Amino acid sequence: MLTQRDLSGKQHADAGHNPMSPTKIKAFMEKFPWVKKHVAKPIVQVYVSDIESSFLNYFPQWIDIDNLLVGSLFGLSYFCERILLLNEKFEVVIAEIEREKKRFIFFGPIVLKKKKFSGVVSGDSSIRSVVENLGEKSDSIHFMLSYYDYTEAVIIYKFPKGISLRQWIINEEDKERKKIEKEFVAI
Repeated sequence: MLTQRDLSGKQHADAGHNPMSPTKIKAFMEKFPWVKKHVAKPIVQVYVSDIESSFLNYFPQWIDIDNLLVGSLFGLSYFCERILLLNEKFEVVIAEIEREKKRFIFFGPIVLKKKKFSGVVSGDSSIRSVVENLGEKSDSIHFMLSYYDYTEAVIIYKFPKGISLRQWIINEEDKERKKIEKEFVAI
């Protein structure tokens, strides 16, 4: 399984972007034209990847400038990787989340910013936590789309055909439970 973290590490080692063949990108965009609706920035790498259970604990790649003086004063955060949870029609299941930043300045707390992010999974949430919070709404998730500004890469994550993300998680947890039971019986 491939993640943006893998790509950014490779890029850092290569000291720059590694654009793919334009013909591969063109073929990808013809096969998945809906990607243009979700990604308005340059795309130089494209991938399709199966999902593994470890990915559920994945936190998107992001840059936090809150620790800088300017960022702290103005409550700025910038998330680079966006992971969109998509239904069978490649539409975002949940289009926005609201995030409130509170800072304590001199006399007490003040809200510096309330911002909506496109996508569901932000840098401070794992995929698993977002899916759990969606509850039954997660039954309609059939694909995930990741775009990271640093790598300029698109990764489409797919599940076994005809299975939603929520059902896939249930199946994976059952497999792990059976493995543990088998190990326990062997003791």
